[in-house]
Amino acid sequence: MKFLQLEILNLASLDKQGGEVINFEEGALGESTIFSIIGPTGSGKSTLLDAICLALYNRAPRYPRKKGDKNQSIEIFGAADASESILSRVYTRIYVRRQYKGYILKS
Repeated sequence: MKFLQLEILNLASLDKQGGEVINFEEGALGESTIFSIIGPTGSGKSTLLDAICLALYNRAPRYPRKKGDKNQSIEIFGAADASESILSRVYTRIYVRRQYKGYILKS
């Protein structure tokens, strides 16, 4: 499976106004078959992986469900909802979108 694009809105350290969009088909990401995620502490490396896990599996290992909770705790800044969208390619294009409303993890 190859990811085409990832859109993130109001998730942890990736809380930029209007969200973040990462296009895996353009620029250096489009030209490479492998890449690394690097950056200083707090820049959003783990949050990027969380967004991919949330979009694909509707959960992220870093945000465990509390006993008895139906929903996973999602860390949201500046809004009462968060969303992730991911486009991926297996044999055809697939679009996955998850939206979470009102789930705030207090740390």
